Amino acid sequence: MLLLMAPVKDTRAEDHAQTWLTSTRYDDYGKQDRVPKPWTPVSAGDREVSVWGRRMRWKDSLLPASLTSVGTELLKAPMRLVVSVAGKEHAVPLDKFRVVDQQRHRVTLSAEGEVAGLWVTADMWVEYDGFLWVTLATEDSVARRKVDSLRVLVPLDAKQTTLYQTFSRPRTGWIGKEPIQLPWLAKPSETIVDFYHWFGDEDKGLGFPYTSLAHWAPESEQNFCTLSPGKDVTT
Repeated sequence: MLLLMAPVKDTRAEDHAQTWLTSTRYDDYGKQDRVPKPWTPVSAGDREVSVWGRRMRWKDSLLPASLTSVGTELLKAPMRLVVSVAGKEHAVPLDKFRVVDQQRHRVTLSAEGEVAGLWVTADMWVEYDGFLWVTLATEDSVARRKVDSLRVLVPLDAKQTTLYQTFSRPRTGWIGKEPIQLPWLAKPSETIVDFYHWFGDEDKGLGFPYTSLAHWAPESEQNFCTLSPGKDVTT
């Protein structure tokens, strides 16, 4: 007897792949207003947001004036958005602050400030893990006026800012006395974007992520961010 057997194709792996690609299970899960333990729901008060172990406060500046981690203050002074117009620098003040939306896992905020005829809006949200995202928008009341520069200054306690880390392995280590210039492209030959950097010590610190340089015009992509060490304050 001659038995002919045709190869049978196992489609189970393909079916699983198709299900994984088309399923919205994980998207739906991520959209639910839930907070995994040990984190706790976000709490929002008067110009203040608290999450498990951390707290952010706004006072006179458009950006946070205080950031604490397990009771330790990370800022030496308020974060500032500094605008240079006609050769003069101005820190954007905080004129309005409101909670736009409050959920267990996220709070959405809006802050507004005006200086020298330039209005700045900061649309922000804070998630349960302490991640703060800021989107800045500007509107100038003076038509076709040139704004010389726009910078974000973050004064850190020098004693607590001894280490730095970027998305590029060679640009990681101890902070000395000289300024550290961070390029946008960590390795130009590989077009690796250095979209994240962190400053702190062995126990805590602050990280800064970016999506792109869209709508920003740095003097040089070799120095889109500068760390300036000081005796008491590192900016």
